[in-house]
Amino acid sequence: MLDEAAIPSGLSASLSLGETMLTPRDNVASAPFRLALSRQIANPTQPLRLDLVLSPGLAQILPLPVLAPLLALAVVLLWLSWRSIDARRNARLQDQKLALLEQEARMAHAARIGLLGEMASGIAHELSQPVAALSGQSQAAKRALALDMPEILAAAIDANIREARRAGDILGRMRAYIGGTPVAPRAWPLRKALEDALQLIRPELDRRGIVLRVDLSGDATIRVDHVVFQQVLHNLLMNAAEAMAQTAAPVISITTRAAGAGMVALRVADNGPGIAQDDISRIFQPFFTTKPDGMGLGLSLSERLTEAMSGHLTAGNDPTTGGAVFTLLLPEAGRDDLSR
Repeated sequence: MLDEAAIPSGLSASLSLGETMLTPRDNVASAPFRLALSRQIANPTQPLRLDLVLSPGLAQILPLPVLAPLLALAVVLLWLSWRSIDARRNARLQDQKLALLEQEARMAHAARIGLLGEMASGIAHELSQPVAALSGQSQAAKRALALDMPEILAAAIDANIREARRAGDILGRMRAYIGGTPVAPRAWPLRKALEDALQLIRPELDRRGIVLRVDLSGDATIRVDHVVFQQVLHNLLMNAAEAMAQTAAPVISITTRAAGAGMVALRVADNGPGIAQDDISRIFQPFFTTKPDGMGLGLSLSERLTEAMSGHLTAGNDPTTGGAVFTLLLPEAGRDDLSR
């Protein structure tokens, strides 16, 4: 009834009489969108049925004048969503950075406080020995003055002068250490450096009844800071003396030997109770001590000062006597050092 040219594009029409198809139906099953209409034509003798199927294309559903604004709106919404997500992510990252900075600031502050406490304790620990010696020698000088013994008085005054200089040197080295100024090691005959260090501590060892045995192997020349070397050796000997407070017939042995690789080993051993096995790994930790009134800084500071002289300090026990053994590895002086 209609000319095929008059049927719109995408429209499929079919006419059937009962079960008989009068006009063929186009295949529109593959179309993505379908609109179907079926109408029975009122005719008692010939029940005709008209089926219409419309399969519009995308351009018909969304013509370009409508599609373009929708696409633009979608792009704007996507961009706004991305900006919002990116802003939230940046805000979270900024919050995390601020939290990390605050945590680092707290940790740095705590580290500075801890370092300040360690330095103050270290200075007090190192100065306690010359101050005690000054006090003892001053008492001796006072008694010598009362007894009119000028020789003892002069010796006490000389000892006080040495201890005062030593205290000043210790303060100078601690100030340089705190300020990051490197130590200035130079060539020293090991025998001379050892004699100078022992001169400061022999009176204390004698007062405690400790026998000191020194066995030097060869005549090595070491590259050390003279005052720092005295300070480290003084700490080692005082630790040994305090550890043997309950030891009958206490003995401290100092021996030296060539350790190879341009190093000299100085061994300080005692016949005291030794170091507990569990404590050996912690013996050089700051503030670790086994003494009731100890500060736990002498060995820690000694290790750091030794390393500043390119040396190494180790701890252990003597398998023969069971006493503590500290080995001080120090660099030998080279030709350049000897020529200075």
